[in-house]
Amino acid sequence: MRRSLCDNLNLCGTARHNLSMRHKLRLTPENTPAGSQTNMPSAWEDVVPCYNHSELQHINDVARLAGTSHLPFQMVEALPADNGERFFFEHIVQINPLKQKYDLQD
Repeated sequence: MRRSLCDNLNLCGTARHNLSMRHKLRLTPENTPAGSQTNMPSAWEDVVPCYNHSELQHINDVARLAGTSHLPFQMVEALPADNGERFFFEHIVQINPLKQKYDLQD
C-alpha cells in the first residue's frame, strides 16, 4: 500500500469518528439551551449532517462574498495547518512482518 493512501485512509476514518462524536455531544442536554428542542427526528440524531467541513467553509465564504451577514453553517471547524505528523504507515511497516504465520525458515 502506498504511504499517502495508508495515511489518508487512517486520517479520514479518524476525522469521521471525531465528527460523529462531536455531533452526538452537541445534541446532549448540557449543550442545548434550556427549554429548546431540536427539529430533528430522533431516528436522524445519529446521522452526521456533513463530514466535509471544507465544503461548508467554502459555502460560508461564497455567502460572505455575496454580502450576507448570516452564514448558513455556524458550526464549521477550520482545518489546522499541516503539522507533518506521519505515523500510521510506519506502524504498518513495522507490524506486518510480525503478523505473518511463518518466517523465512518455514
